[in-house]
Amino acid sequence: MDMRLVKNIIKRFIFTFDFLMIRFFLPRLFDKVKQVHLSFDDVNFLCNGGSLLINRDFASLIGSLNVPMDIFLMQENSNCTVHLDSIDNVKWNYHLPNLYDDYRIHPTTVYARFHYFRASSNEVRTFYHYGGRVLLTCNDNMRLSYDLTRDECNLVNKAHSFKKNGITYLKTDVRLEKMLLPQLLKLRDNPFMVIFGHEWGGHMYNKRLKLIIQFLKSKNVHFIN
Repeated sequence: MDMRLVKNIIKRFIFTFDFLMIRFFLPRLFDKVKQVHLSFDDVNFLCNGGSLLINRDFASLIGSLNVPMDIFLMQENSNCTVHLDSIDNVKWNYHLPNLYDDYRIHPTTVYARFHYFRASSNEVRTFYHYGGRVLLTCNDNMRLSYDLTRDECNLVNKAHSFKKNGITYLKTDVRLEKMLLPQLLKLRDNPFMVIFGHEWGGHMYNKRLKLIIQFLKSKNVHFIN
């Protein structure tokens, strides 16, 4: 049997189990969550006559969520067919560092993420020069984020945020392409939650994310971007 097929079957089983367990545990989650930031990166697009177009399936997902969010565009793709600017509550930009290399794009997001959470001190200073004030850090304890030292990254992971040279480094709490329940169970006492994913993983997390967002909206949690 094709190993890729086997891996896909295993993933579907794991994510189905994750969905069922999230649904069971939802009433016990998010008791103290007051604010949520949601963002997506690596979003393909097509620039057509000054209008931005994105993939129809992904547009359907973010439209169904209907909450404020940030979208970071990656590259042009001829398969994009939906006007991004027709979707409410969205702030869009290129993912960094491309943001400052393209004359068409102007910073509109308060929260930002450099690709792979990598940036030199000079790139971070450029980000600050253009008005950037918050950088999302990685969701695990293994990697370093941007110009932070290991000790500074440990502080972010422990305290959720860390300020350095005018920039607030904010921990990413939930990575959508992974099992979500183990991540969510760690956040029961957090008043602020950062959720992050990529367009390419939408088919893996769409049902689970919709379930979570619907529940958060029912608790009048405030989504910010």
